[in-house]
Amino acid sequence: MQSQSQSLSDELIKVKDLQQQIQTLTDDNVDLSNDNEEALIQLALLKQQLEVQEVELSGYIDELHEQMREFEATSEHNLVAAVNTAREEERLLTSTEVDKCKDVFLRERE
Repeated sequence: MQSQSQSLSDELIKVKDLQQQIQTLTDDNVDLSNDNEEALIQLALLKQQLEVQEVELSGYIDELHEQMREFEATSEHNLVAAVNTAREEERLLTSTEVDKCKDVFLRERE
């Protein structure tokens, strides 16, 4: 009977050890689940920040494209103005040279 009692006592100890292991594993699982939930929340926050930054970057890119268009338009306008000014100066210079040549020709004829 004592051996049977000892055997039952040993089995009871094993059962209690197993219960403790189960409780430890359950606690660990809850901790991991909480960590996982926290990680998912952090991931959602990072995703939200990334979306905000993406919108801001898109705005900066649009603004840069607008500035480039304005620069190109201004550059083209300035180039056209410079070409027109050069043509006018060339016309005036040519006109002055023609007048000088006429004067010289007319003096030589006299």
